[in-house]
Order: sequence, then structure tokens, then C-alpha cells
Amino acid sequence: MDNHNRDKKHSHRAEVSSSVLVALCCLLLGACSGVFDTVYYVEEPYAAGYVELLPESGIREVHNYTGMRGALELFVSEHSEIGVIRTNNYSGVVEDDVSRAVNSIVRESPLGVYAVDYIRPDTRLILSYYEITLYINYKRSEEETSEIIPMNNQTQFFSALDELLGGFKSVGKYELTAYSLTEQNILDYIERRHTVHPELLPVMPVLKLNAYPGFDSLRKLITVEINYGHSREWLLAEGMFIRWEQQRERAAEEAAKAAEAAEAAEAAERADAETDEFENIAEEAIAESADSEQQTVES
Repeated sequence: MDNHNRDKKHSHRAEVSSSVLVALCCLLLGACSGVFDTVYYVEEPYAAGYVELLPESGIREVHNYTGMRGALELFVSEHSEIGVIRTNNYSGVVEDDVSRAVNSIVRESPLGVYAVDYIRPDTRLILSYYEITLYINYKRSEEETSEIIPMNNQTQFFSALDELLGGFKSVGKYELTAYSLTEQNILDYIERRHTVHPELLPVMPVLKLNAYPGFDSLRKLITVEINYGHSREWLLAEGMFIRWEQQRERAAEEAAKAAEAAEAAEAAERADAETDEFENIAEEAIAESADSEQQTVES
């Protein structure tokens, strides 16, 4: 009986001990869960599927401001509406650099000024790194931005402009580095083309030029809109007519030069003939004079 009571007491203590341990574990786990919820854990609605830095994930890992801005510019060039940046051993103040990068793209980057309406960043601290989700809204379509032709200098720009005018195309978009290129430079170039080569550009078109962020920027995106005032077929026909007129004028000039050359040759022949005749007369006169002098001596 005593043994039975002792077994019941031990059993009860074991149950109490187990209950206490379970309760303590729950309290500890609850406390830890609270800490992780408030300090570390963040619900990321757009992070699903981007748990690894794989090329197809779309996440860009950066270490400084240059990388931050470069990643954002890459998202814009890809016309991404959502971009995710993750920091790793970052040098700088992340929140400040995010703001700087966004302002730089929207106000200073040629493509950003041209295509982006606004960018809304969402910066969150996750353990030892930051993850920045960027929501990008565009004022130009992806098709419009895909028409931009990148180039290095204004020599390439004018070559591209020649090609645009040669095909009587209406719109051209070019991104290039050229500090000295101005709107007036472009207008003067097109006017010279029309004046010197009317067969290639039969009319002086009306132009609308824009530069993003501006013509005074070193790196700029220039859009060229051209109104020729006529259809492409008319321009081609007019160019052919002008070319025919030029050929006819050249033929007339060559004929005139040939006629002048023929007249000059004929005049030279006449002059030679007159010279020969004069020489003959002179020789006869000399001979007669010699004979006369001889007769006088003999007399």
C-alpha cells in the first residue's frame, strides 16, 4: 500500500515536472518568437522565390553607392516595374544612398529622365543586410524605349542622322556622350545637307529636337522628330528629278566646255595658218629684197 502511494506521488511529480518544463519551453519559445518578430522577421510579399542570388532571380547584390545606382539603372534599362536590391558588406548609409540613387536616375540619367515617371523604394533590414524593393512607374512604353540607339560620340550621331534622313524616316532616338553637341549644330547640319545635296534631301524639313536631361549634359538622349511635309514617295520622286536635272546640267556644262575646246582648237589652227602665211610672205619679201640688192650691185 505504501509502495503504491509512493508510486502515485512519483508519477504525480513527474507529470507536474513535465508540465512545468513544457510551460517553460513555451514561455521561452514565445519570448524568442517575440524577439524575432520585432527585430528580425519581416514579411516580404515580393521576395517569394528570390531566396538565392541566382541570375534568374532578378536580385542585384551591391556593396556601395555606385553599385546601388548601377543596379537601379539596370532595372530601368530592362523596363522592370519591380526590382530588388540586396546589400552585402555595404559601405555607406543604405537609406541615404537609396534616396540619392533614385533622385539621380529620375533627374540626371538620360533614360531615367526620358522614360521614368517615379520610383518608390521600400527599404527593409533583414538580419545583417538590407533588401530594397523598387517600384518603378514609367511614362514611356517598353516599345518606345527599345527604339533608342546607343552610341559613343557625335560622329556616330551624325552618321545615324544621315541614315534617318536618307530613308525619310520621321523619328530617331539616340543616347550618346557629346558635351559640345547643341540643338543649333543639328539644325545647321541638316540645312547644309539640304543645300549641298538637294537630291538627297529635296526639302528643308521641320524639326523637333529634345535632349534628356538636356543639351548641356555630357551624356544625353536626343530625340529627333522630322516633318518633311510630303510623302516618302514624293520625296523619292523629287530627289530623282533633281538628280536628273543635275545630270542634265553637268552634260550641258561638259558640252559647253567641249565646244569651247573645239573653238579654241579651230582658232589655234587659224592662227597657225596665218603664221605660216605670214612667214611665207616674209620669206618672199626677203628674197625679193636680196635680188634687188644684187641687181643694184651688178649695175
